[in-house]
This record gives sequence, C-alpha cells and structure tokens, in this order.
Amino acid sequence: MADFLPKNKSETQKYKGANVQKIPNPEITIALDALSIDATSPELYVQSQKTLVMQRHRVEKSYLILSKNDFGKVKKRINLGIFNKKTNFIIGEKKSLLVWDNELEEITKPDTSEIKNNPSRYFILYDMNFIFELNNKSIEILDKIEKKKRKIILNREFGYDIGNFLRIADPDNMELPSEFHVLKALIKIENGKISLNKQLLINSNYEFLLGILEGYIQTKKSCFIKKNINLYNFTYILNLLGAQYSIRNIPQSNEKQLRFRLPFLLRNATSLDMVFIRTHKYLFNTDGRLYLEKGLIAQNIKDLKPSFKNLVNTGLIELIPAKDLVFIELDESQVMYDFTMGLNNANNYAFKGTPFLSNSDGDILSLFAIMSKDAAQECQNKFGTENKERFLNLVDGSVSNWGVKLDSQLGLYGATK
Repeated sequence: MADFLPKNKSETQKYKGANVQKIPNPEITIALDALSIDATSPELYVQSQKTLVMQRHRVEKSYLILSKNDFGKVKKRINLGIFNKKTNFIIGEKKSLLVWDNELEEITKPDTSEIKNNPSRYFILYDMNFIFELNNKSIEILDKIEKKKRKIILNREFGYDIGNFLRIADPDNMELPSEFHVLKALIKIENGKISLNKQLLINSNYEFLLGILEGYIQTKKSCFIKKNINLYNFTYILNLLGAQYSIRNIPQSNEKQLRFRLPFLLRNATSLDMVFIRTHKYLFNTDGRLYLEKGLIAQNIKDLKPSFKNLVNTGLIELIPAKDLVFIELDESQVMYDFTMGLNNANNYAFKGTPFLSNSDGDILSLFAIMSKDAAQECQNKFGTENKERFLNLVDGSVSNWGVKLDSQLGLYGATK
C-alpha cells in the first residue's frame, strides 16, 4: 500500500500518459496489480490483472485535477481530498480517463478537454476497494532499548488509544511512560510537533485508522487539529479512507479546522457522528439509470457479483461528477507513464486509490536500419516471435496465450502423425 499515495511531483506523474512523443528507453517490463473493467461485456465485469509494460512519454498537453474547494457550501458535492495541489495528480489529454457517460449511459474514454467542457455529462470512476485491502492486522517494530522485535496488534482499540493520546498530549512537557517506550518507534516529537510514523498508517487497516479518528474526535461534531500536531497525520488517514475534506486556518488559536466526510460504505464501521459521513451517493436503479440518493445504509459486500454497477451501488467504486472537480491545463510538457494490460477487452486500469485510467498511449512505430550482426541478434532475442507469449487474434481481436515454439511442434505432430 505504500506506493498508491503519491509523495511528490515525480511520483504522481507516473499514473498516466498520452499519445505524444516517445522518449529514450520508453518501456519497462513491470507487473503491478490493478483492477480493470471489461467494457465490452453486458455486465461490465471488474477483474484483477497485472500490468505487462510501462511506457514513458513526454506529454505536451496535460491537466491537474483538483477537488472544488467549497466544502459544506454544496451539500451534494462528491469529491475527494486526494485531488489537491500537494498530491499533484496529473493526466494527459488523449483518452486518459475512463468515465461514465450519462448521456450515452455507458463507459467511455473521451479526451480530457471534452470532460472539462461538459462536466455535467461525465462521472469519474474511482476505486474504493483499496480501503478493505488495507488489512494488515499487526506490525513488527524494533525495540531499540531491548534490542528485540515486537509485534503490535493494529486493532480499533489501539487506534483509539493513539487518537486519544494525540488529543490530550502536550509536547512541551510530555514524556512517554517507561512501560510505553516502544511507542517511540510509532510517535515522533520534534520541534514541538507530534507526528505518527507514516509507515504505521499506510501498513495498517481501516479499522485501526478509524480508531485514531474516533479517539481524537470522541463524540464531537467538529474536528480541530491542535497546533502541536502534524496536520498530515490526519490527511494521510483521510486519503487512505477515501474521504473528502477541507482544511481551514483558525487565526485566533493557530489551530486548523478539519472538515471531512468519509464514504458511505464506512457508515456502519465507525462510531463517529453522522456529520462525518457522506450523505449523498450516485447509484444505478433497476433500469440501469443513474440517480442521486441521500441517506443510504451501507450494504453487505460479501458474495457480490463483481459487475461495475454492483460495485458502484455498494460504494466500492465511487462515481465522482466531473462538475465537482477542476481541470487545470498546464503550460509545460510533462513526462508521464502509461501501462499496457494483457486483456484486450479490459485495457484500462485502476491502481489502489486512483481513478480508472485508459491504456491509450497511442504508441508510435519507429523503423530503424539494423547495421550489424550483433544488433540483428539482439533484435531477434528481444522481439522474435518465438519469444512471444501473447498474440492478438486478427479475426476476433482476442489475446492468445501460447508460444510459437510449442505451437509449431504441435502443428508438426498433427500434420505428420
């Protein structure tokens, strides 16, 4: 889970490229787990597959995605805090995003400028499955005093204790009791600020994270982050829980007011006041039409058929209206990455905690003269058909998984037996 949240500009730009100029050494073989939607099937099944190749491009036209900063003013607003300037989530122009087209009532991949110019028509598909895949129930840390590893159980109760500790702690005159010295590996006090170990957060589970929020907020209906607490402790947690949020400075106390709403699929999983839960959600009715519902009760996700509309209705995929986002065109060209998937009928992907993106790199075919025997041999080793494991059937467009060598042997056997 440590890699799904971007930490800086160079990392965030790895998510999406577009069909423009290739740059030197553009391809890297890499296998990353991703969800994909089979947009050709009537049920729009969602399945897991691995990436095959990552391509690097220089993108001349790109957009920064931001959530609209009007928290509370529009009650029906559905956006995510992860789309902010620090996260710096950037996409290309050419068919980068997979979206729900509410006019055609199907999944499409328009150009980003089309989404920007017709925001009421399109909905971004955002994967929320990662919340429940964040399921490390324990973590091992090194006790530097006793020189031994200790296993810490990451349950809701422990999270609540940490949240309560943050609520009452004063770093100016605070010392951890000797029996709790092991917590020094989890909690850091520096320059009058309390910080949690980020590795603890991103390698935990959603119940532990909810426990931290519950311990800090208690039964209140508002959340104020004290000046001695690192704000990013909480934004990390909220990003990991798929929340929308807004931060506002309080000049009188130097505190920050943190307003947030968790996705409705966590409604039955937390004791937080309902003011912290999203009340509106887009759903599909029995006729397959999209509508906005209020006051939902989270559904049971066990034994659920993995179709797109089912996952939307249970909250595992969130439909975010493009009208709730801002697409800012960037002036400078960007170096971005795109991924090729193995299934030709599901050539899109969503990494943990990202929108569904389209494999639309529009690769440019380049022809070069081969000037030496060694170069020819190298090309044969890398690109020879006998080394290929996947072939595109030119009749029906399906992908066949077999090698030429084995298939040739079987063909010879069948022709000569």
